[in-house]
Amino acid sequence: MDSTATAPARLKSLAARRLGLAVAAVAMGAAATLVAAPSASAVGTSACNAGGAIGNWKTTVGNLNLRNGPGTNYYSKGQLTKGTVINMKCTWLRKDGQDYWYYGQVRTGAHKGVWGWISWKYAAVA
Repeated sequence: MDSTATAPARLKSLAARRLGLAVAAVAMGAAATLVAAPSASAVGTSACNAGGAIGNWKTTVGNLNLRNGPGTNYYSKGQLTKGTVINMKCTWLRKDGQDYWYYGQVRTGAHKGVWGWISWKYAAVA
């Protein structure tokens, strides 16, 4: 059998394998980018746009997420128990006026000293 007759077939096969590897590498890179994409960045007082909710407040429910920004799209720093006291510094108000988030420092419980955001729906004056 003449090896020169099969050389073009081998070149095509090699080119196809290289193309397949390149496509796989690009796909894996895109997948890694998607997996590594960070969640919403932490937001402090820079997000505050409304007055009110200053001073000590307490949570009215248990398992309340202390978030790193004003909204459920921000990650939870941990869960607060019912009655946890938070010293609120400022408020974020959605433009349509239908949602408030309070920013402050936890004063009691397992997350004492941690700064974060809670929804107005689950807070009352302490």
